[in-house]
Amino acid sequence: MLRGTEYRYPGFQFDRAHGIVFPVIAPRIELAHENQWTDEDLILWMQGPTTSFENENRPVDHLRE
Repeated sequence: MLRGTEYRYPGFQFDRAHGIVFPVIAPRIELAHENQWTDEDLILWMQGPTTSFENENRPVDHLRE
């Protein structure tokens, strides 16, 4: 995401142990853009609790699944 003159990337999208971006990230970005979500909307959704999961976890808590 562009902030001022710099690109900033949320740390949750990286698998630091393997030095990669989680494979599920790119399709989520595409889907968000297709539905006219901003990058900020997607980031907030990824980090917020949701009833989509049994324990109302955050989507970022399920990136390794």
